[in-house]
Amino acid sequence: MADCANQIAIIQSSEYQPAETAFRDLHARQKAVLDKLAPRVLLERLAASAKEAEAASDALVAGVSGGHMSVEAWAEQYMRARTAYHMRDLKHHAAQQSIPQT
Repeated sequence: MADCANQIAIIQSSEYQPAETAFRDLHARQKAVLDKLAPRVLLERLAASAKEAEAASDALVAGVSGGHMSVEAWAEQYMRARTAYHMRDLKHHAAQQSIPQT
């Protein structure tokens, strides 16, 4: 009987280490994913995206001022860039209101 208990203990200990390693790896992976999706990170990404869209529209203003594009092409591109900026900015402000800050 003691021999069977000893064999069971050996089997359990040999299965524990790989299972624990797999668990730790998966836990670290889950933490990395959750860190990327944290509310603070998402808000920062929204704010950065809005700033990028605003910078793109500002660059278009400089482009038309320098005579590098036609007014018609500029107006279409500028409207798209400003629409993108306002949509991203609105989403950022809405998220700030609805996502609890930690």
